Amino acid sequence: MAEALRPRSRAKTSRGKTKEKKPKCEEEERVPSQPPLPSTCQGGVSQSVSPQLERLLEPERCTQGKQEKDVKDVPPKVCAVDCEGSPAALLSRSPTQGEESKEEGLQRGKDVAENRPSEQSSLPEAATSSFLKSTIPSAPSLMGHMHDPAAKNECPAKHLLPIASTEVPDTPSVAPKEHVQSSGFKMLYPKLPLELFGERLSELSLEPPAPKARLYPQIPVEPELSPFTKEQLKVFEPGSWLENVDVYVEEFGSLAHQDRHEFFELLLNYCRCRKQLLLAEAELQALISDAQNAKGRLWVFKDEHLSVQGVCADQCKVSGHHRYQTVSMNEGALEDLKHLFESQTEHVHQKLALHLYTSTLSRLQVESYLYRLLSGSPLLKSLAIQQEEPGAYVPEKTTPQEMMKVFAFANSLLELLAVGLETFNRARYRQFVKRIGHLIRMTLCYVSDHWTQYVHRAKGHRYVLPPYSVEKLQVEFDELFLRAVLHVLKAKRLGVWLFMSEMPYGTLSGNMLWKLFFLMHCSESEDLETLSATVPLADCKRHLKDPAHLESFTKCLQAMNGSEEICLLTTFAQMAQTKRDYADEDFVKVIVLEIYEVSYVSLSTRETFSKVGRELLGAITAVHTSMISVLLDRVRETIEKVGMVSLYLFKELPMHLWKPSAQEVALLRDWLLNYNLSEVENKLACVILEGLNWGAGENGCLHLDPVVHAEVALMVLEAYQKYLSQKPYGGLISESLKQVSYLASVVRYGETPETSFNQWAWGLVLRIKLHMNDLASPQGWPSAPVAGTVLDLGETPTFHPLLKASRSGLPIGCYLVVAMTTVGHSIEKFCSDGISLLNILVQSRHLRTVVHVLDKILPLFYPCQYYLLKNEQFLLCLQQFLQLDSGVPQGMTQQVTQKVAQHLTGTSYGENIKLLSCMIQSHVFISSHPNGVGPAAVLEFWVQALTSQALWHKDRAILSVMDHLCQAAFQFNQEDCVQKLLYQQHKNALGYHCDKGLLSSLVSWIVAGNVTPSFTEGSANPSQIWLAWTVLNMESIFEEDSQLRRVVERELVTNSSTPDQALKKAQSQLKLPIVPSLQRLLIYRWAQQALATPADHPLLPLIWQKFFLLYLHRPGPQYGLPVDGCIGKRFFQSPAHLSLLSSLKQRLTEVADFHHAASKALRLDSPARGTESSLEKWPGKPDYLTSPELHKELVRLFNTFILWLEEESFQKGDIYIPSLPKQYDTHRLAKIMQNQQDLWIEFVDIERIQHGFQEALDFWFQGKIESHVASSTGSAQTDFTDPCLAKERILSSLKKYDLPQSPLPLQLMKAPVPVIASASLVSPNEAKDLTRANLRILQQHAKSAALRESQQVAFNNEMLDTLPKLFTNREEQVTLSLECRGSSGKSCQGAALVAIQFEGKHRNEAINQQLHVLEKEVEDLQAEATKLPSLGVVEAAVHMENFITALINLYKRQPVPGIHRVGINLFFSMVEFVCEETQRHPPTRQFFTSCIEILGQVFIAGTKSECWPVLQTILKNRRLCTLLSPYFTPAAAPEEFVRFLISSSGCRVQDPGCPSGTRLLEAIHLALKACGFEPEEEVLMPFSIFCKHWTGLLRYQFPDHYSSFLRLLMQSCMVGGGSDGSILMAGACG
Repeated sequence: MAEALRPRSRAKTSRGKTKEKKPKCEEEERVPSQPPLPSTCQGGVSQSVSPQLERLLEPERCTQGKQEKDVKDVPPKVCAVDCEGSPAALLSRSPTQGEESKEEGLQRGKDVAENRPSEQSSLPEAATSSFLKSTIPSAPSLMGHMHDPAAKNECPAKHLLPIASTEVPDTPSVAPKEHVQSSGFKMLYPKLPLELFGERLSELSLEPPAPKARLYPQIPVEPELSPFTKEQLKVFEPGSWLENVDVYVEEFGSLAHQDRHEFFELLLNYCRCRKQLLLAEAELQALISDAQNAKGRLWVFKDEHLSVQGVCADQCKVSGHHRYQTVSMNEGALEDLKHLFESQTEHVHQKLALHLYTSTLSRLQVESYLYRLLSGSPLLKSLAIQQEEPGAYVPEKTTPQEMMKVFAFANSLLELLAVGLETFNRARYRQFVKRIGHLIRMTLCYVSDHWTQYVHRAKGHRYVLPPYSVEKLQVEFDELFLRAVLHVLKAKRLGVWLFMSEMPYGTLSGNMLWKLFFLMHCSESEDLETLSATVPLADCKRHLKDPAHLESFTKCLQAMNGSEEICLLTTFAQMAQTKRDYADEDFVKVIVLEIYEVSYVSLSTRETFSKVGRELLGAITAVHTSMISVLLDRVRETIEKVGMVSLYLFKELPMHLWKPSAQEVALLRDWLLNYNLSEVENKLACVILEGLNWGAGENGCLHLDPVVHAEVALMVLEAYQKYLSQKPYGGLISESLKQVSYLASVVRYGETPETSFNQWAWGLVLRIKLHMNDLASPQGWPSAPVAGTVLDLGETPTFHPLLKASRSGLPIGCYLVVAMTTVGHSIEKFCSDGISLLNILVQSRHLRTVVHVLDKILPLFYPCQYYLLKNEQFLLCLQQFLQLDSGVPQGMTQQVTQKVAQHLTGTSYGENIKLLSCMIQSHVFISSHPNGVGPAAVLEFWVQALTSQALWHKDRAILSVMDHLCQAAFQFNQEDCVQKLLYQQHKNALGYHCDKGLLSSLVSWIVAGNVTPSFTEGSANPSQIWLAWTVLNMESIFEEDSQLRRVVERELVTNSSTPDQALKKAQSQLKLPIVPSLQRLLIYRWAQQALATPADHPLLPLIWQKFFLLYLHRPGPQYGLPVDGCIGKRFFQSPAHLSLLSSLKQRLTEVADFHHAASKALRLDSPARGTESSLEKWPGKPDYLTSPELHKELVRLFNTFILWLEEESFQKGDIYIPSLPKQYDTHRLAKIMQNQQDLWIEFVDIERIQHGFQEALDFWFQGKIESHVASSTGSAQTDFTDPCLAKERILSSLKKYDLPQSPLPLQLMKAPVPVIASASLVSPNEAKDLTRANLRILQQHAKSAALRESQQVAFNNEMLDTLPKLFTNREEQVTLSLECRGSSGKSCQGAALVAIQFEGKHRNEAINQQLHVLEKEVEDLQAEATKLPSLGVVEAAVHMENFITALINLYKRQPVPGIHRVGINLFFSMVEFVCEETQRHPPTRQFFTSCIEILGQVFIAGTKSECWPVLQTILKNRRLCTLLSPYFTPAAAPEEFVRFLISSSGCRVQDPGCPSGTRLLEAIHLALKACGFEPEEEVLMPFSIFCKHWTGLLRYQFPDHYSSFLRLLMQSCMVGGGSDGSILMAGACG
């Protein structure tokens, strides 16, 4: 404490100094450097102070410095945010930065204390620079500027504290006197500033009191985080897709547009060749068509006729005509056909062949170029072998830096897509722009899903991952989302706003949702970016909550097109219905009210948006159920404007999720009771109450409070008494009406308000849970109510409406009395008062209500059934119920007969019987649970109650219920209890335990020819199969117990009696009171029932088993007889019984066929007989399909039954069962013959029985226990805040794309053309071998083509020679038979036979066949010629071209003799393979010409040594003269010129010793003489050359050779005559 007071003893300063200090402090606030330390630090602290005390005083110094500067500190959380700078700033920051700054600050404080007069001056330059280096980052901060108005006064002293310090003061100083204690010691009073002790006491007493400091520090407001700018985000995403685009385009253009590029030329040449080929093929088709037309014109046919006369046998003159044709050839057509054949041959073998070759050649050249490109590129090779491993998506490893990079990358991608939206913002690009919008949405969804997982992980670990906090990243994500929305908002009227409604708004912050909602209302603004950056959040909220805003928004909607305005409203709804941990109720409320106003209140827009708004509000309220209360309150205010449309709104809302408050229930009561039925308020109350969930919620308890149930029930009763008490509606009418919603009955069906309200009231009270058993679930009934929990009718005034209704006999009141009071919860009360109320419901024909009443009260009576079974009034009610629902007329009710009511309503009777059956089966199921009464109690009660009715076995309603009871008994193994009750009934029916009078009347009735009574009418029961099964089993027990069967079988075996005789003897022996009829014997009853049972019924195998137990029974050992055959055949001896046995065989075959077909198909109807099963098919449930395996087993079983029935040896007893084939199923056959009664349950379709039973339970519990399935709108809503779902969406999206495939195994690419070996270019031998191999292929190809051409020419000529022989005019003779018409009704007695001779058309069939063969040969040749040349031929040509090209390029680089010699040899090798065929075939002619030309130009022309070989080659083959003469250059060897000339002339010079000029002149003269006066065409060119040489030689050094010239000329004249010599001279000198 002494240390703390030490500075006060030395602080004696004047008042003037204090006043002078203030303006200096104000100036220093504007200085960006470190401000001076406070005076508390200037007092000086001795250097002997311990380091612990120095650290203790550090917060005080910094705090007091901030107090003087009136600076608001930033809390530690914000200090951490300030550290979220750029990566460069983070790297440049030293770990001990805070400690170094702190020491520098202390040192400066000491310096100021020593030199106090200069304390207001600026800091030393070194200190200032040091401080700036430690506090200012080396790179611009990526945080941007804080939006804090006090930031400009912020003291940089906060940088003096370590980042990890928790002692940073966070309270700003309001006055200089304020001080916050931040040291380790807690002070009672705040320290006073030191300047106060420098004042005189007198002055202090005169001065006004200084303003008091705050008792508690002011809570600071955290500064708002700012997102990074686009420029700052580039640090995380350096690559930009939008920068330098023009440069890239220009570079690409320069690369793409290269003139005369080799590859381009190759492709262009290939395209040109293909076009020429197509044109040539078209020309060929035209020539073929012309040839066919010429053939059609080749023959001219002319019709002729001859007239003849004769005399028939009747001596009558008769005449007749004979018609025939003559033929002549059209010579012009034959000539045309000849020219067409020639043209076709020329076209195929010359033009088309060349185009086929050049097309294939150019393609191979392209392939060869690509091969060289790929094989020579190292980059492409590396790409080909690079293996790409599929990346795994592991979001758990995402760091803050990676998350920021994701935001930066997404921002870059969105900017690129935004450019696309702006560039293609035209209607013509609508689909493309939609695709861009889809990509924007998908980008946001992917980023949102990844961000959701990151947030969940960060919040789950509850730690801050440096360098960016979750809050900072949330700001960045919000900004990314904002930019995307702004881009979409700009693209108007192109359908892109649809994707805005599908964006993941659930991951946004609440503030950004407000801002986006505001900006979407300003979509028509020109500069949305500026608006989003400048508008404060408070202004956004205030503007959106302003009532005037709705009017402007409505006008804005009217200016939009239909799709955009709907998309905008959908977007609002999407923003409101996002699933979030914390929801802004104000935000959701604003959206809900806005959609409501637009859709229902505004007259200008509600016609357009009423349906859309209804769906959107339904989707929102499905997530935020409390908004239903907001809508209800708003509807209450605007119901006069909205009217009936509000009914549709609340019908669409998920009312089953809503829990109304007491005030809202009161509002509904007011509407229901104080407004007429025709008014909107009343109808709206009905719709709302109808839509509520009156069943259980998610926790299994009632969704609504039981008090609400009771209150609404009484409310409905009061309304019913008010509106319908004078107009009672019978149950027949109300229940027969089609069960539809209240709104549908009011609007669609046009019913009266009273009728609709009556139906609504009954439907609602049956749904309301008022009885303790209403909460019964499939797991069991609730326990008995505690005394006092259920009130008596007259116990409370609340039940006054009930009491009034029960006294007046109002049916709905009677039901509520049973449901709500002790009448329905007490056995005694119900027996005394409840049965009469039940009778009222029955009499008023509210039969569905009766079923619900029975469901409520019967669980009380199952343990003590006697109370109801002995109550005649209850049994009478049950009887009337069954009769009314089954359609039996019971008099008039409500002045409308049942028949008339049925005609009016169109309903079918029996629906309530089905409902009763389902209710009973539910009771059987519930009672089977532990602590239940057991299924037997339920079954016994209902069997006794139903069989107590008179003639119950003839009532179809009772039989239907009994059938379901028997099915339930079979399923729960309780058949014994049912059979026991029926057994007693059966004995009573047969006269046991009855008086003698009844017995005598029964006997007389049977004697009269009637059948013995049975509970199964007729021979069988085809409808109630389960009941028939139970009854027949019961009668079988009776037959066994009475020993009737045993005696009858003994008589049949021992005495060989007929069944009738055996039955009579049995009566006399057993002294039975009544002899049963023969057809009532069980073996016939089971047989008849087997015929009547449908093929797909589960009990059919067991019924047949029961029959065979009797049919294959062996009674011998039972009576001491030896084991003999079966007794079944003895029962089937009469014709009627034999017919029955035949029907049994046929039925077994039909059933086997049915199951065989069913095992092959998914679904198949039963056979025509007995196609429908007795199982009820409840609506809305799919039919059950039996497994194919069971069908197959049943096929085997029924085929086995057929064998058993047809096997005669079974009846004779001479069969050994183990020796039977496998098809007989000896194991089961032995059990049958041994009379084993175990049922073959393995053949029963138990799953189908359970399925049918479950359908009945579902049908009942669906109506009793409400289950509200989520609407389609709610189910379609995507939860973007669930990290598991987010990860699943990303993984699912990744699966949509093809996984990276492993690289293909490396295979050496085969070159299209063999690669030229380097050795072959310098080795003459290798070059020779390569050349000859390729040229041999080409020469052979040319020879084959020439052969085909010659063959086609030959065939064409043969065809032209044969065609004139096809038709000739040949003389023929025909005898005509001419008859007269006859006379006197008789025909001609004999025809006149007249012979006629004529020359008519005749076709030579041999010639015709020969022409067909020729045409086929020509077609085959032409087809072969029009094929593409083989790849080997083209490869040889290209290989040679590549070799020549490589050789010439090498020679140009290295003009050495060896390479030159290879080129010379190649030239002569090429010349060697030139022949007539190669010159005839265009491809080879083109190939050899081009190759010889290039080789001759490079290697031959101008070469002295090759002049003589070229000349010799020409002289050996004159055809090569034209081809080789351009490369014969004698000028290269002038000394050999005369020799060349002499050799070329083919003559010998006489005097070799004469001068060379004279010898040359003589040689030329001889050559001219050899050419002759008229040279042939093939020597015309040499003749011209010789003449040119002759003239040139004469002119050379004229007149040296003139004398020789004249001499030779005269010799020519003397030898050839004057005329020849003169002409020769003239030609030579010309």
